Amino acid sequence: MTGIGNCALDLLAGLDRYPGPDERVTARRILEQGGGEAATAMVTLARLGISTAFIGKIGDDWAGAAIRQGLEAEGVDASGLVVEPGRRSLFSFIAVENATGRRTIFSGRTTTRLKPSELARDFPGSSEVVHLDQRETRAGPRAAARARRAGARVTLDVDRFEPATLKLVRATQVVLASGDFGRQAGPDPLAAAARVRELGPETVVFTYGDRGALVSGREGAFFQPAFRVRPVDTTGAGDVFRGAFIYGLLQEWPLERTARFASAAAALKCTRPGGRTGIPGLERVILFLEERRNQARPRPLRPGDPG
Repeated sequence: MTGIGNCALDLLAGLDRYPGPDERVTARRILEQGGGEAATAMVTLARLGISTAFIGKIGDDWAGAAIRQGLEAEGVDASGLVVEPGRRSLFSFIAVENATGRRTIFSGRTTTRLKPSELARDFPGSSEVVHLDQRETRAGPRAAARARRAGARVTLDVDRFEPATLKLVRATQVVLASGDFGRQAGPDPLAAAARVRELGPETVVFTYGDRGALVSGREGAFFQPAFRVRPVDTTGAGDVFRGAFIYGLLQEWPLERTARFASAAAALKCTRPGGRTGIPGLERVILFLEERRNQARPRPLRPGDPG
């Protein structure tokens, strides 16, 4: 399993309230850990017991070294990281509201996008699935084409419905998109999912945070409600959902089982601070699902559902 895209170093501060201009507040906790959409999805899969690798760009700075160390500590093969001399790795400061788990993200970098020539010659190797995020619009289409020629499935994490990302969508078999992407594709969520599937993907998922997710595929369309938990920090929940959804694909589960498993993993992540601290292992997700066997069952889309 290989992920390609964003990797970051996150500094997270837990605040009782978000400050106004010229105000100073005390952080209840401060955490430093790795982040990034595709990178966190790979960490999720590693914790679920899947062998994973990650390809992305970092600078030759302290943040880049910490990003590599964080991936390797999780058992993710980081040998595909490309180091760009004189550039600054993606660094994010994240302010988290303690009462709600909601967060505000400030980020920046000077690293450039991955070039197709920077993919390893033996890519994708033995990977059964290659997961992309919308960051790598240059190397992504080439990576997807090489993966599909090698017999691997291609999944995509995407937020923006625009020409550069639609090129990635056309090269992808499973689109794991935000609700914003779905709304950009059309006002009716089912019609929007059908429109995206017409571009080539066999499965389309729109995620709506703590409200749930819409799933459309060959088995039909349904809504997966979110599990109700007391949120501590929602940072990375969507990335964890995507990683856990890919786990279900690797197990060849039906879409309803896959979506419910992914929803459980994302909910558990939100019960602990940090984008990766709360990512659960397989046994924890299974136990959670057993305890809540009658909750958050997949169902047909209803009026009033996100869209």
